[in-house]
Amino acid sequence: ADPPRDAATVPADDILPKTLADALDSDLYTHQAEAIQKLQAGNNVTVATSTSSGKTWVYTLYYCLQKLQNPDARALFLYPTKALSADQEQTVNNLFEQLGIDASAETYDGDTRPDRKRPIRNNKDVVISNFAGINQYLNQHMKWRKVFANCDLVVIDECHTYTGVHGMHVAWTLRRLRRILDHYDSDPQVVCTSATVGNPAEHSARLVGEPFAVVDADGSPRGER
Repeated sequence: ADPPRDAATVPADDILPKTLADALDSDLYTHQAEAIQKLQAGNNVTVATSTSSGKTWVYTLYYCLQKLQNPDARALFLYPTKALSADQEQTVNNLFEQLGIDASAETYDGDTRPDRKRPIRNNKDVVISNFAGINQYLNQHMKWRKVFANCDLVVIDECHTYTGVHGMHVAWTLRRLRRILDHYDSDPQVVCTSATVGNPAEHSARLVGEPFAVVDADGSPRGER
């Protein structure tokens, strides 16, 4: 059996401004700190660490840093399932509240009420969706120009789920998305997350068409296995 492992941590204020660090009730795991530092250096980053290792914190904290620098910064958080989108919407909004960041996230997909669509596109800092949706919304990109023109971050959660034919479709959708973002003069950083991919750098690069730095030294604690 593998012995239990304690958490490996870094003081939050080594990485984050005091306002954010003080709002957290714990230090950062080493992989969270490493990923945020690699993002701050301008990289696209794939975080390949275990389930429940706090990957949502990585990209949400990094978005908060972007938002503090540029109040107009927007982001797209893309998840493979509607259930995950709903769950993450709650998590992300709770984090914004805890950190005192004036931002909010809302899901925009096939189930979104028609009267919510324009307010989300025009006013929500983080739009949560999926690739089936994005593939359709790119056809009406003029409606999305406020999101696309200010998009500083794209998150592809559970990126290992995009393989085979489905992965090819997602890769095509991402290339269309990047062409349209480029049309609006946006060049967002990309964060991929995965718990199980064996070749994270290659997989992410194939999917997105850009190079990625990898963080895979998991600092979260675990019980005996």
